[in-house]
Amino acid sequence: MYDLWFPRIASAAADLSPLRNFILKVEVVILNPVIKLGFAIALVVFLYGVFEFIKGADSSDARKKGGWHILWGIIGLFIMLSAGGIMRLICGSWGMPNPQSCNPF
Repeated sequence: MYDLWFPRIASAAADLSPLRNFILKVEVVILNPVIKLGFAIALVVFLYGVFEFIKGADSSDARKKGGWHILWGIIGLFIMLSAGGIMRLICGSWGMPNPQSCNPF
């Protein structure tokens, strides 16, 4: 008796294509541009910190301020790379047709 119900339930639960399409569209339209923008901002902060560190080589305050910018730039770059990796993991876990299309970089 249970054999008659399980295949119907399993086939009804397996149809996740609308959810997959929604996740893919949100990822491509919203998350990828946000990740790219965050990566660009973190890179600019890092490069500004390097410039500030080199420019103020004779002042300990300028070196300290540049070091903080470098540190926060590296942290931002790590966060953005991790967000891109998490998005690839989600796309791969949901069985997207082409997981490479989920790569924000």
